[in-house]
Amino acid sequence: NVTGNLTNGNKYLSAPTDFLSVYSLAVIKPNGEYLYLLNKDVNWIREAYPNPTSKALPKHYAIFGPDYSAPRELTFLLGPTPNLAYAMELHYYFYPESIVDAASGNTWLSENFDSTLLYGSIREAYIFLKGEPDMIAAVDKMYGEAMALLKQLGDAKDRQDAYRSGLVRYPVK
Repeated sequence: NVTGNLTNGNKYLSAPTDFLSVYSLAVIKPNGEYLYLLNKDVNWIREAYPNPTSKALPKHYAIFGPDYSAPRELTFLLGPTPNLAYAMELHYYFYPESIVDAASGNTWLSENFDSTLLYGSIREAYIFLKGEPDMIAAVDKMYGEAMALLKQLGDAKDRQDAYRSGLVRYPVK
């Protein structure tokens, strides 16, 4: 999470350079009360707040960008435009510095989902070596199952606002 300040009259807020997706974005009122902003589409905010000089306490945000020259540089568009220099707090998911931990030489995937890494490597090797189609199919099936488990973990961290949308839930079978 990061904290910062909004600028009076500026409806844009830069995202951190390692930003991947939002967990929550809150404006902290002068009395210390947190107001969690609702995630909306950029077009919705522009329609709901057509006059950028009309200022008030922000209630909504949209992710604006990316710029094609810098795909990780995103901006938040606030609605309405802030009327004060409010403090804010952003909880977010971020890109790791590297997929390899410099201290141990291990990857997150090798530490947490080694079966996905193993079956993916075997699958690619069988395809490269032009292995038997039935063996490729068997390994592909195991790889698909491992990827499904990894996807379930990733879906809970989807690019949604957890305050508004909730977390992804899977039915118990």
